Amino acid sequence: MSRRDEERPPIGPIGGRGLSGAVGGGLAKIEREERRAAAGGATQGRAHLGLRLSVMATISLGLLAVLLVKLWTVQVIESKSFRSNAIHEIYQDLYTPAPRGEIVTREGGVLATDTAEEVVTIKPVVDPLTGKSWIASSATGEANASSLLGIPESQINADLNSVQDVPHQPVVIAIGPAQGVTEQAVVQISENPSRYPGVSVSRQFVRDYPQGSLASQVLGYTGVSPAAIGYTAKGKPIESPLDLAEYNTYGNAADPTFGESGLEQQYQKYLFGTPGIEKQAVDPGGNPLGVVSTTPPQQGDTVGLNMDMGLEQALASDLSNQVATLRSGASPVAAPDASGVVMDVRTGAVLAIASYPTYNDNLWVGGISNSAYQQLVHTPGNPLNDYAVADPQPPGSDWKLVSSTAALDDGLINPYYTYDDPGYYTIGNLTLHDAPGEVPGVIDISQALTESSDVFFYNVGAMFYEAWQANPKGYPYGQTPIQDVAAKYGFGTTDGVDLPPINVSTGQVDTPALEKALGTGPWTLGDNMEMAFGQGATQITPLQLADAYAAFADHGVVHAPELAAEIVSPTGKLVKRIAPKITGVVHYASSADYQAIYSGFDGVTQNPLGTAYQAFVGFPFNKWDVAGKTGTATVVQTEQPTSWFVAFGGPRGQAPEYAVAIQVNQGGYGATASAPVAREIFDYLMAHGVPPLSANG
Repeated sequence: MSRRDEERPPIGPIGGRGLSGAVGGGLAKIEREERRAAAGGATQGRAHLGLRLSVMATISLGLLAVLLVKLWTVQVIESKSFRSNAIHEIYQDLYTPAPRGEIVTREGGVLATDTAEEVVTIKPVVDPLTGKSWIASSATGEANASSLLGIPESQINADLNSVQDVPHQPVVIAIGPAQGVTEQAVVQISENPSRYPGVSVSRQFVRDYPQGSLASQVLGYTGVSPAAIGYTAKGKPIESPLDLAEYNTYGNAADPTFGESGLEQQYQKYLFGTPGIEKQAVDPGGNPLGVVSTTPPQQGDTVGLNMDMGLEQALASDLSNQVATLRSGASPVAAPDASGVVMDVRTGAVLAIASYPTYNDNLWVGGISNSAYQQLVHTPGNPLNDYAVADPQPPGSDWKLVSSTAALDDGLINPYYTYDDPGYYTIGNLTLHDAPGEVPGVIDISQALTESSDVFFYNVGAMFYEAWQANPKGYPYGQTPIQDVAAKYGFGTTDGVDLPPINVSTGQVDTPALEKALGTGPWTLGDNMEMAFGQGATQITPLQLADAYAAFADHGVVHAPELAAEIVSPTGKLVKRIAPKITGVVHYASSADYQAIYSGFDGVTQNPLGTAYQAFVGFPFNKWDVAGKTGTATVVQTEQPTSWFVAFGGPRGQAPEYAVAIQVNQGGYGATASAPVAREIFDYLMAHGVPPLSANG
């Protein structure tokens, strides 16, 4: 046996000591290694657990820090915002309409004011389904109010469903005795709240026109809701002459009174007041919990007019009486409407302005009823129209001021130019005539104006046209010399009068361009002749005519006609003085030219050959001077012509102070229908004068 073999462990049978010992030793070794490994794993597990705990602690601290920062931000930085939002959610502002400013005449006579009336309202609530529509808070209250006041439920529903802008703001359904709010109705509603749930009665300010129908068209009227002027409360335009920015600036959805026409609209920015605010605490359902604070309303400013109350009353009465006389005379005429204007020559101030027929402005207070509106619309003469500013008519011979100025200033004729007027003018196969029986003979421009020779001015129109035809490219007077002078006098514009543009007509001056636009053919000799004596497509208003003749009386200085003179605060402080505005100047080539025209107008009233001489017989010309011009314009061949008369005058020896323009539609000749009214106005002015503006500021 070798040593190597001796060194090998003996191999015994299975289960013997040699194999058993080896296996047992191996197992023991394995167990020892497993125990060591287990001991090491426990140590490693304890390390991992500590790490996880550390991470969790760090995250927790971070979250706590973020929470603390957010809490500090909410409590410190954003506290004001949250406090404001909280207040907004629990407070509700209710608005009390402010008294509207007054409109007064120059001596302080009240034409428009606010008076306290009993007003019935129903408090609406928001529809929970839409959050927008408005529904009655109580069907019982609505029905009982309808029965008590005599107002259809459909009308109340319409009021309640009108667009509103202030939650919980009561909706007006009736104002004053005229709409059923009698003393008995006030007692019934006040003492029986359970019978009229949601219905309240309170004393509020409403518009009142103490003079009734006096100057109604020029005063205009107020609306009763934002929607009435053409805008929803959210500012969506519907249909309105007003600009949205103006409504947003000078209106308030909580105070629905808003000027919709005339001076009420023109001076809305001054007339509307500042609504009062009652701040109420409300619960989440919107139910009042109590009044937190109250801010009283502030009345709007007063608009002081240039208008003289007495003169305005005289003008309105004289027009009405003259229409009645013309309709019932020996040769009655239709005379459906009439109008007049009195202006201060030196400033353009409108001292009186009247339109017949008229209506009572109080019909619009609280909203005009459909029946009352339909009655106005269907009244003969249409009283809703302001004929002094909004219904232009051909001027007839009153236009001769324009033609005379153009002919003299352009040098077509001079003051000594004469023309033989045989009483007719022939053009081709057409013969045009003066008034029946008139044969003036050889006359100059002054005589032509005094006697109102149409033939003289036919000739002026023909001379201008023939000069153009002879040399179209080198026409020395321009293509439209008469029209150019008309523009300088203010015809074809609104004259800058302080009324809403929608209430005032610009009229129109006949031109070649206008005839082309109308599709009536090229401009002819006949067109130029017609335009020269105030016929054709030319149309003007009484206000424009008064302003033009006032400008002539003031040696060509054209002023903007101004109804308002000043704005005064409720405390009497002058807010704004409305100064006269010069809008243009008409130049006269020489004093001789100007005097030639003036003498012609002077002769109209004082020369026995003058067309208005009979109307002024007995007038004290030794004390006062009055010069004027009659006008008779054919509108429809089967109707009586439109009657015009315009004049200016004042104490003799002084510059003219007043200009008066009168128009009677379908009244006949200017001398017989309109001139007598002007005579009565000058009689009034001579006897009473015009009081100074009330002192303010």
